[in-house]
Amino acid sequence: MKPFNLELAKQGHPVCTRDGKPARIICFDAKHPIYPIIALIENGGSEEPYAFSIDGIYYVESIIKDKDLMMASVKHESWINIYRNENGVITPGRIYESKKEAIKCRMPDTIDTIKIEWEE
Repeated sequence: MKPFNLELAKQGHPVCTRDGKPARIICFDAKHPIYPIIALIENGGSEEPYAFSIDGIYYVESIIKDKDLMMASVKHESWINIYRNENGVITPGRIYESKKEAIKCRMPDTIDTIKIEWEE
């Protein structure tokens, strides 16, 4: 998770609470001087509405709250071919979007094609 970013949230990037619950922002301009953001937070199969400051803060205080908004991590998955070079050192190849594409581009000295995953 990364700190809440109003501009990214407005662009549709995924948002969650500090404790990891998915949040769906339905309004950035509620007529309230402190809490213009309205988001629905998933809770046990349903959604509950909460109001937030433009900084994604659930309740304006210096205390960090579990319901504060954060930018959710986005999971990525790609594939790479693993090679052994002429010195016997194992090295990765380039990153491919699909396993099929990685396998298609294998070289004779390919050891394996593996999936890699990361979050941003």
